[in-house]
Amino acid sequence: VVILLQCLPEEKRFPTDIFNHFIQIYWDAQTAAGKLLNHLSHSLVSRGFLGNNEHAGFLYVRPTFQSLEGLPLPAPPFLFGLLMLRAEAPWAKAFPLRLMLRLGA
Repeated sequence: VVILLQCLPEEKRFPTDIFNHFIQIYWDAQTAAGKLLNHLSHSLVSRGFLGNNEHAGFLYVRPTFQSLEGLPLPAPPFLFGLLMLRAEAPWAKAFPLRLMLRLGA
């Protein structure tokens, strides 16, 4: 899973919410249900995320035609996590492809 973050000049630390979310993804995959991430799947958070209560989680998509030149990426296959707002979470559940296109992926 690849998450690209843009840091503001005054931000000196990596947001720990990202690490906590990765741990949650790992634990979800280890449960009896075995929730794995695939193209157009999503993961949600129940509380505020990245310092904002409007952030709901991520929609996961395969790389498309955007330029990835110069990015340190893992070996394929991998997914990109697109940050979703709370208002977009129902769309991720019902119409993930439409949300992906709306987000510009």
